[in-house]
Amino acid sequence: MAMLFGLATANPLVILNWCVYGQLCLSILFLILGFVVANTANETVPLFTSASVFISFPLWSYYVIHRLPTHVTVGASLGAGLLLVFISLQNAMFWGSLSVCQKVNYSIKQYSCNSKVTYRGLCIVSILLVLAHLVFVVLLAQFRLAVLKDLEEYEQIFEEDREASEYVFVPAAASSATATQQQQQQHKEQASVDL
Repeated sequence: MAMLFGLATANPLVILNWCVYGQLCLSILFLILGFVVANTANETVPLFTSASVFISFPLWSYYVIHRLPTHVTVGASLGAGLLLVFISLQNAMFWGSLSVCQKVNYSIKQYSCNSKVTYRGLCIVSILLVLAHLVFVVLLAQFRLAVLKDLEEYEQIFEEDREASEYVFVPAAASSATATQQQQQQHKEQASVDL
């Protein structure tokens, strides 16, 4: 299947980027549709909370993939992505059930059925978000080693710099007296080598 779409030869970061772009586009569409149905009873705050989370997740994921690829942040992106699959599914079920509402001629508190077509649109976008989040989580889990490859290169550079440094690295738990004694001992050894 991966060979069919050319994914086997593509760069994993490019594939993840396209997933992030797709999530962001769908999230912005969800927000725009949310503005249309903002007067729906009892749904303004949950709708815009979901939209803000849907928009912030692709931005966070892009930052994690390109700027902060650590084991913790990649794992957090995987966990948050799974959570967003369920939030999107909940939104799809809610807007799908609301899209079949009945208009009534009299007033009922906490009930509105203003825009059935937009409710249907929100349901469809939510279903697409379920799929987009699920695809992203699966691909990030599959390509996590490619994302973390840069991290290992940076850690190797840090270790080389650390070994080449003339300063003594003391754990934070060590007392300042012990650190001072170690530094004095190192300076004495350095002075004896220089002589």
